[in-house]
Amino acid sequence: MADLTLVMDNVNKPHNLAAIIRSGEAAGIDDEQLGEFLRERGLHTEHLTIWDQELRDMVDKKSERQDKENKELKKKVRELEKELQRKEKALAEAAALLVLKKKLNALTKESEDD
Repeated sequence: MADLTLVMDNVNKPHNLAAIIRSGEAAGIDDEQLGEFLRERGLHTEHLTIWDQELRDMVDKKSERQDKENKELKKKVRELEKELQRKEKALAEAAALLVLKKKLNALTKESEDD
């Protein structure tokens, strides 16, 4: 069997593992050679299947976690936007009251001057 080196750094997505296997197949490595390569390292083809499933499960869990996090963040954004609208409304009311108070003070001052 010719020397075969598989670089598996940063293999954390199922399609990466599948690409490595396809690369081996494209290089002309048949099932027998792959089996020999794996056995030399104390592995079996079943390990590839298990790893593939583990990677898929990790990706699914990560995706579920991200979906949950996105949902929570969207909810928080809605809550903050609602709070901002409430505060903007309160600020507008306070500004209107301040304007009315200044007008009232100006009118009462004019009345006193007469």
